[in-house]
Amino acid sequence: MDEVTEAGKQVTREASDAASELASRAGQKVESQVESRKELAVERLGAVAEALRRTGQNLRGGDREPISKYADMAAERVDRISGYLREHTIGEVMGEFEDFARREPAVFLGASFALGLIGGRFLKSSASRQRERGRRDPGAYARGYQ
Repeated sequence: MDEVTEAGKQVTREASDAASELASRAGQKVESQVESRKELAVERLGAVAEALRRTGQNLRGGDREPISKYADMAAERVDRISGYLREHTIGEVMGEFEDFARREPAVFLGASFALGLIGGRFLKSSASRQRERGRRDPGAYARGYQ
C-alpha cells in the first residue's frame, strides 16, 4: 500500500510542477505582450507630444500666445508620462497605481470615473461614425476601413 501512496504523491508532485511551469510560461508570455504594448504606447505618446509642440509653435505670435503656452505645457506633460513609462516596467507602474489608490481612494475613484466617461464618449462617437460610413457606403463593412 505504501508503494501506491508514494506513487500517487509522485504523480501529484509532477502534475503540480508541470502546472507551475505552464503558469510561469503563460505569465512570461503575457508580460512580454504587455511590455510590447507599452513600448507602442510610449511611441504614440512621443508622437502626440511632438504634435502638441508643433501646434504650440504654430500658435505663437499675436493673440494666440496663451494658447501656445498650454500646448507647450501639455507636450511637456505627455513627454514626462512617456519617459516614465519608458523607464519603468508594467509591474512598477501597476504598483504605483495601487499605492496611489490606497493613499487617495477618492481621487483614484473620481479619476477612474472620469476616464470611464471619456472612454465611453469616445467609443460612442466612434460607433456613430462607423454607422454613418456604413450608411453612405454599404460595402464598407465587408471591405473594412482603410
